[in-house]
Amino acid sequence: ATQLEDGSATLTSGLADAVDGSGTLATALSDGAKTAAEQTTNISGKSEVMSDPIELVNEYYTTVKNYGTGFAPYFMALGLWVGGLVAGFVFKPLNNRLIMSGGNPAMVAFANYLPVAFFSLIQATLLMVVLQFGLQLQIDNVPAFYAMGYLTALVFAAIMQMLMAAFGFPGKFVAIILLMLQLTACAGTFPIQTTPDFFQAINPFMPMTYVVQGMRQIMTGLDYSIVGFDCFVLFAIGAVCFALTCLVAWRRRTVRMEDLHPVLQLG
Repeated sequence: ATQLEDGSATLTSGLADAVDGSGTLATALSDGAKTAAEQTTNISGKSEVMSDPIELVNEYYTTVKNYGTGFAPYFMALGLWVGGLVAGFVFKPLNNRLIMSGGNPAMVAFANYLPVAFFSLIQATLLMVVLQFGLQLQIDNVPAFYAMGYLTALVFAAIMQMLMAAFGFPGKFVAIILLMLQLTACAGTFPIQTTPDFFQAINPFMPMTYVVQGMRQIMTGLDYSIVGFDCFVLFAIGAVCFALTCLVAWRRRTVRMEDLHPVLQLG
């Protein structure tokens, strides 16, 4: 009888443990079912993340109406440079007679600069009028557009006068070589980062770089602080070139052998 009582007590304890275990199992199964349901609920979103883990957000720096507006600064700079080069072919950079007669070098340089500058300003006016009214390009700030165009024309005129005065006839070829370098180095068509290292290195030293950059800001109405910097650099380039022309005029007060003989002899 005693053994029977002990066995029944053990059986009762085992049944209690079984009940507790079944409760724990039921709770675990319920939690597992909830977790599985949550995971299957988000499976479509997770599959999208796995298939396309990066979301691209487009933020436009600026917009232009057409390709013509985007490329206009580049071709404006090109046209004004060629216009200054043509003026350099037409007008003499320095008046040697006036220099030999004891004229002030700065006044002589300025007197010969005026025709080149006037010719360049006329070309710049025609170019900008055609762009504004003929092609009807997008121009956010019209006064700044004309001011930048006139500044560019005057600076390019000073560069051409300096090259022709310092190098004579070969100065025309120097101007053409500079033009060829600037066509790639001024970032007029594509960002400068997409060009070879050589053109990236000379980009800050090219006058057309600042013309293109400034005109883009003016035509699209972006950051005018950049325009101020570009104008300052262009003005500095023009001032340095005019100072070099004055130096050449000062040195021309003495006659050189190359002044007595032409650079090229025909026939």
